[in-house]
Amino acid sequence: MNRKTSGKKNTAIPSRHGKPTLAQICNKVIECEDSFEDVFADIERIAYESCEKGKLENVVNRLEKVAFFFEMLENKNDEHCGDLADVYLLIGELCQQFGRVGESVTWFHKAVVVSDRNALPYQRLAQSYTELGETDKAIRSLEQQIHLSPGDYFAYLHLADLYEKLSDDEQVESCLDTLLERDPDNLQALHKLIVHHEKRNPEVNSAFLRKRLLSIHKQYSELEMIIRSYHLYRQGHALDAISEISSWEKRYPDRTILFLVKAFILQFLNNEEDAYAELMRFKKKNGKRPSYVRNKLDEIASIFGTSSMENFKEELFLPKKTA
Repeated sequence: MNRKTSGKKNTAIPSRHGKPTLAQICNKVIECEDSFEDVFADIERIAYESCEKGKLENVVNRLEKVAFFFEMLENKNDEHCGDLADVYLLIGELCQQFGRVGESVTWFHKAVVVSDRNALPYQRLAQSYTELGETDKAIRSLEQQIHLSPGDYFAYLHLADLYEKLSDDEQVESCLDTLLERDPDNLQALHKLIVHHEKRNPEVNSAFLRKRLLSIHKQYSELEMIIRSYHLYRQGHALDAISEISSWEKRYPDRTILFLVKAFILQFLNNEEDAYAELMRFKKKNGKRPSYVRNKLDEIASIFGTSSMENFKEELFLPKKTA
């Protein structure tokens, strides 16, 4: 994630291949020939490219030298502290994304120490702690993130999920209610609240909340389209959901996940032939990207449930498992 922007020209020395290396750019910062802010975007880009090639250790070692440079500066000003926090964050993010999640926690904590009014390190800490299964620590990180950045609605959604894991019904509802007070049209929060009530008490009548959700009309994100389709189906308006999806397809032809949503609803209507046709449309567009297919199937299953998704996976897209 880019944190620095600048219109200044990058003056890093080019390598013999015409492009500056990470070492060259970092050395220019250490030698005070370039400001970190001016070259941060290049450092971040090259660092990620190198890590994707398996060079995480080398990248971390190089970035540690930049961090050490800022650590040793005397009379650091706010800009220096911000730069140091960004180096720590970048190292933490690289560790988080490339298999060293436990190590990322150390770097995010370092960022907190030098920039304790910045919400981003707490967000990253919550992600790492969640992945490590340390739910209580993730919750504390998110609470601090929300304290510093109360307008970050995704933090409330993440926090509600963590309270759900702890079966803390009161906190789940409080968290989602707080978010809905700030953003009454938040479809994800309404969806989570409905699912939470129905899970806690299958006999509960969620008609009012569902009606409220379906009354919201705006520019929907992809996930919000799935949520709206699901609740139209649950309200008994599956054909209306299919009609809306068809309309969205015309406006957003690149959102092929809509083919899957339509297939799922058609299957519930026992229209196997049309459901299969929609699946084939999706497969034609994405069949060569199995990881993408898995992610999209899982995304829909997280809203609609998993029962039919397993059939979709096994029969149409993914290699069958062998004993």
